[in-house]
Amino acid sequence: MEFHFQSGDFFLLTPKEHYSLELHEKSKIHFIKFQKVYFNQPQQNVDVAFQLDAWFSKLEYIFNSYSRTNLPIIKTESDKKTFEHLISITIEEYFKGQAYCKIVVQNTLFSLLSIIARNLQENSLSANISAKGQDKSILEHIHFNIYENEKLTIAHLSARFHISKNYFGSYFKKQYGIAIKQYILNYKIALAEEKLTFTDLSLSEIAYQLDFSDLQHFNKTFQKIRGILPNDFRKNGNPQKD
Repeated sequence: MEFHFQSGDFFLLTPKEHYSLELHEKSKIHFIKFQKVYFNQPQQNVDVAFQLDAWFSKLEYIFNSYSRTNLPIIKTESDKKTFEHLISITIEEYFKGQAYCKIVVQNTLFSLLSIIARNLQENSLSANISAKGQDKSILEHIHFNIYENEKLTIAHLSARFHISKNYFGSYFKKQYGIAIKQYILNYKIALAEEKLTFTDLSLSEIAYQLDFSDLQHFNKTFQKIRGILPNDFRKNGNPQKD
């Protein structure tokens, strides 16, 4: 994909994406890299430090959102101004290096992520039709609510998207070529891969977060879908782990 950008624009890139920039005039570009080693370090005041799993639940939705390339991501002028202001605070605090600056930066970046997630969710409701004519809003809903099982039931989904409960399973299969239960399971395993690669959560903690009945169930499902046990995946996984 190719995007033409101008002053004030921003982009979100996942660890697996490759990109290049072509500049036609003198420019200043800021990169913010969300690294595990930074967000998981202990702070002086643990009450205001965010836990890594809270960050990743937000990052997971952002990186897997179909609205991420529906530019500009931030639609409203008020959110744009707030976003630019928060970016300025982040940069200023980082370079000043004063007391509690890391906590200020940490909280400011979490606010940035929250604004992005909110806009992506709102964007998904208005413009989520793919080139194949598939309505991606159902997938966005699943991604956003993956940790809330009651919002992933056929009863909830059929009411949310005004599709007959008896027809919903067939509709989903026709739209996406996969049964909804299998799609949710595949997505959970994809999230498990990210957690195995970019967090220090134990296998039991990951299994619990993704609502597997127990560690054995998680291991068996992961191996069935990926052809490898999760512990072996973690040992031999992504070279970008840190």
